[in-house]
Amino acid sequence: MELSKPDHASVQLHGHAGLSPTWVKDRPHSSPLLLYSWEKTWESLGALRDVEGDRHDGIALEYTHPQTGRSLLPTMACWIQMLRPGERLRAHRHTGSAVYYVVQGSGETIIDGCRFAWGKGDIVTLPSWALHEHANLSARDAAILFSIQDRPVLEALGLYRRRAARTTTVTRR
Repeated sequence: MELSKPDHASVQLHGHAGLSPTWVKDRPHSSPLLLYSWEKTWESLGALRDVEGDRHDGIALEYTHPQTGRSLLPTMACWIQMLRPGERLRAHRHTGSAVYYVVQGSGETIIDGCRFAWGKGDIVTLPSWALHEHANLSARDAAILFSIQDRPVLEALGLYRRRAARTTTVTRR
């Protein structure tokens, strides 16, 4: 019998969860954890470096509420994304908006056909339903994007939608 998944695939994908004390019964709406370790985040991204990931979001991890497993806040989500060297993600749109902070690397984001170049320390804002794609322009180094998004509130209201694009046309600025 041939295995369909590599050894330790579940640990590679899902082994980054936290453990919570059983005696703490309070379940606040917002995450009680105030510090999310960059070292653990970087380790988790590194463990996923060779995984296919999502064709629209790359290797993307969501910071979660340690007691509920949901988003950090009832209305906002925080993600960390890794774009591998030379990776260009496919264009898509969704009803949620986002603000991206470039943690490291350089690249570009194409939003509704307009190209926005970015580098470490830059901020890129994404309006709702805007066709967009991210690309890492480095052939050597990974690019890391941190984002805060309003997806949880739209999902709770039944308003979140996502659609892949067929092609993208870029307008040079």
